[in-house]
Amino acid sequence: MGSATGHFPTSLTAMLHSSYVPSLQDRARVQESINEVELAISTVDAELIRAHAALAELEGRRHQLEATLATHQSIVAPIRSLPQEILREIFRFACAGRIIQWPFNPTETSLPWCLGRVCSYWRKTFLSVQGLWANIDLTFNMKPAPKNMGKALSFLGAVLERSGEELLTLSVTADGTGIDTILGALLYHSRRWLDLSLHIERLFEHYPPLLSPAKSRIPNLRRLRLSTSPSRVDNANAALDAFQTAPKLREVVASKIDNPFHFLRLPWSQITHYTSKFNRFHEGEFVQMLAAMPNLVFFSSERERVLEMGSLPPAALPQLKSLIVANKAMYMAKTHQCILAPNLASLTIDAITAFPEQDVLHFVRSQCQATLTHLDLTLPSDSDPGGVISILIYVPNLTSLRLSIHNPPERLVERLSYFPQSNGGVTLLRKLTTFELECTGCSYTSSRAIADMLVSRMTISWGDNATLQSIKVKLSSPPLSDLPSSEKPGNLRELMLILRPHEKDISSSELLCIRWGRYFFTVASL
Repeated sequence: MGSATGHFPTSLTAMLHSSYVPSLQDRARVQESINEVELAISTVDAELIRAHAALAELEGRRHQLEATLATHQSIVAPIRSLPQEILREIFRFACAGRIIQWPFNPTETSLPWCLGRVCSYWRKTFLSVQGLWANIDLTFNMKPAPKNMGKALSFLGAVLERSGEELLTLSVTADGTGIDTILGALLYHSRRWLDLSLHIERLFEHYPPLLSPAKSRIPNLRRLRLSTSPSRVDNANAALDAFQTAPKLREVVASKIDNPFHFLRLPWSQITHYTSKFNRFHEGEFVQMLAAMPNLVFFSSERERVLEMGSLPPAALPQLKSLIVANKAMYMAKTHQCILAPNLASLTIDAITAFPEQDVLHFVRSQCQATLTHLDLTLPSDSDPGGVISILIYVPNLTSLRLSIHNPPERLVERLSYFPQSNGGVTLLRKLTTFELECTGCSYTSSRAIADMLVSRMTISWGDNATLQSIKVKLSSPPLSDLPSSEKPGNLRELMLILRPHEKDISSSELLCIRWGRYFFTVASL
């Protein structure tokens, strides 16, 4: 402790914790100590600078040694001893499904471009693998007109040259005219077209004469996709005939075309897979188009403007196995009116508006009740359950059913349940083995009814008849009542119950653990 006499304490700590006020002499002594400490700090700082410089020099030397080591190791690396043929196969496997795209903007790690940055040997091998350059996707924003078309043409020329004699998968997308030179470059290689997609605005107004030279020069074309902007084309010369003679063409997708059967010239009789989306037809044109494709195996119609058949009979499609129809009820009914498919095995209906029960008669006309085994129904919230039930009654051999609906009516769920014949009940779809249900607004009452229906179908035994083996239920709001335990799991192989929170989150106490025989299934929220 300090004293009134101004004695300087020997302990600095004691001085700090005292009320001592240093004298001028003491201040000079303390300042001298401060100067000595500051000098020592400066000396240590200088040593640190020298140490950091030495450390940086050592780190730089280490990096140089690591680079030298990697260079020497690469010389004796096993992959260097691989024959070029094997390295090519590795590149093909690594780049499977990769697309050469324009605009060209690859990253350092994007395939296949990064392969050419490893070494000159890899680059030489990479450039020689023709298959890596045969899948090309070109996209042009023509509003405003691009200023780099010359670069795009040069890029395309280099890619086509590197693709050698490989068959080409090509996609061209443009929201306007001005790609004549690009199409001209592709036309030069038309004999190598395997898969061609043209998504071009005003396709039928501007490009038919330009594409016409491809006629009789596309011997390998198997898949064709055409899409354009809806527009009125009255000129008969606007018909696109470039693909009229394509001996291997089997699969076609046509989208947003007015009167496609009139303006699109195809080898219709040899087409096996046809997808038609957002097209508009004259009266009778739709059924004429279908009748021209007697070998159809797959047909999909999405949001088409289908008019009346007139006096034409429905198109007979004896080879048709799979049919997909997505439309409003009035157009869906007209679509089914146009088709006779006695061997149909799979039917997908995506109803945008509810279809009345009487429209089921148009479906029945397809004469496929005995052959249909898979049915996929997506229905709006105001659907008439009678129409759905009528369809299910007419397809007794159904083995797979997928139903997507906002809130399934109790009447529909009840009819899907098992009714013992001893009680005089009639069970729909006795051969059903796979069932998938998706509800976007399921109520508590409906969820309980669904659970009861599933239990009724899982616990039955029909001898040689099939029972459910796969169940997938997706609900937007909980809960499903828990399913009872059973000593035997029966034929059930897969059970997936997914609850998606709708109005409230599912707490951990609401998660269900379902015991089915010795198997346990946890129902979790997504």
